[in-house]
Amino acid sequence: MAEKMDDGSVNILGTVFQELKEPFPASDIEWRVQTAGLSKSKEVYAKVLAYLTARAIEDRLDSVVGPMNWRDEYEPGPAGGVLCKLSIRIDGEWITKQDVADNTRKDAVKGGVSGALKRAAVKFGIGRYLYYLDIDWAEIAAKGTHYQPKDSKGKYPAFRWNPPDLPEWALPGGSGKPSEAVRAEMQKAAREIQDYEAPEVKTALNNPKGRGLSRTKLINRIMVHVNKLPTEEQELWIDKINETSGNEDLVALGLEVKAHAEKMEIIY
Repeated sequence: MAEKMDDGSVNILGTVFQELKEPFPASDIEWRVQTAGLSKSKEVYAKVLAYLTARAIEDRLDSVVGPMNWRDEYEPGPAGGVLCKLSIRIDGEWITKQDVADNTRKDAVKGGVSGALKRAAVKFGIGRYLYYLDIDWAEIAAKGTHYQPKDSKGKYPAFRWNPPDLPEWALPGGSGKPSEAVRAEMQKAAREIQDYEAPEVKTALNNPKGRGLSRTKLINRIMVHVNKLPTEEQELWIDKINETSGNEDLVALGLEVKAHAEKMEIIY
């Protein structure tokens, strides 16, 4: 739907950009292992990175502006690699943005073209919100949906893993950006744990979004507020906690509990 301006005119350009930058369904998000290894107790750990496939970007362009209203052109990059010029047509005028990417080790040219398209698409807002996710911990599971082969240098064996849950702001209908309140609360939680050598605390303190805190520790924080509520309300909030996945969504729920307690004049 086109956006109406104060003077009654229609802002087609703004509407297109808004639709282009809308978060994708979780099924359109791909994940890859960024780093992995063995802990001191010989348990496998892995941090993973979210990204969009070129096909998902092409589908988004098709659905928002139509197949005939966008085009991509490629040429050698200024210092090697590939340069992509991505153009979309709005009201008969072409708007072009460009970016470059290095050729990849596997399928070098194809990988370079795909990478350049993704970078150019980000300049139109497509998938830009994924940069707020940064790197997150994977769930190592024997029946995980993803497979990582063993490291060629013997740093870790082959293992299976599941990607982390996406927060609500990174799903369709979400804002595309975590709130400052959630980010600040997660860092506060990390500091109050006091165990600064714990990996999850280091991650939370060094990462502006406070990622890495364990679910159990976050729930314990929330329960401090829940336990001050009447018994019948406690059960409702506990149900909400059990239905919530993802650290940032969990912290957002904690802030909601705290605000509710304050409204009831319960001392924090």
